[in-house]
Amino acid sequence: NNIMIFITLGTSDFIILALMTFFMIQKKKQYHNIPLLIFILLIVLIIDYIIKYLTARPRPFVQKLVVENYYSFPSNHAGMTFAALPLFLREFKKIGYIWFGISILIAFSRVYVGVHYLSDVIGGALIGYTLGFVLIETEKKYNIIERIRIKHFMKKSL
Repeated sequence: NNIMIFITLGTSDFIILALMTFFMIQKKKQYHNIPLLIFILLIVLIIDYIIKYLTARPRPFVQKLVVENYYSFPSNHAGMTFAALPLFLREFKKIGYIWFGISILIAFSRVYVGVHYLSDVIGGALIGYTLGFVLIETEKKYNIIERIRIKHFMKKSL
């Protein structure tokens, strides 16, 4: 129980972002992907909360090991961790596969501690992965992050 409680409480949105950023910086010095990662996570977080509000699914009626007060579907933890998976798999395969295992462990911990149904974490994972994939492909096609950087740099230099 203590291990699952530690995993579920130790993986807040900020911790997930910090861990993903750390992996990117340590491996190949992928600084240029950090704005894309933050953008993906922000979009997933917004979409997850909109869906939570619209579905208003209550948390499971079981004895919980941790307390959560907002709606259940979809799991933000699963959405956030799986949203980064396409980027990790594209940039560095080994970390992508390790991150896939971490994502499954985090999602499982949410069910284990009693704050999500299995369908919540599966839904969160599908939403996160799909949005992550679509946003990465869109960025690759239109080079959005680079255009924002160029515009920002141009304004500062003028």
